[in-house]
Amino acid sequence: MSTQDKETAFKVTAKQGRKVVAEYIFANMLDAITFEVGMKKEGYNTKMEAIYV
Repeated sequence: MSTQDKETAFKVTAKQGRKVVAEYIFANMLDAITFEVGMKKEGYNTKMEAIYV
């Protein structure tokens, strides 16, 4: 299967130091951004990436 046949999802990872405290996959970019912003406000380091599912 090529990436053209797959849907794009958004994975958000939140860490405290090296420890992963949350990792979620969202179908909607707005939901992923909302979650990421909330985790940043709580003081976690975050990373969002687009993935194909």
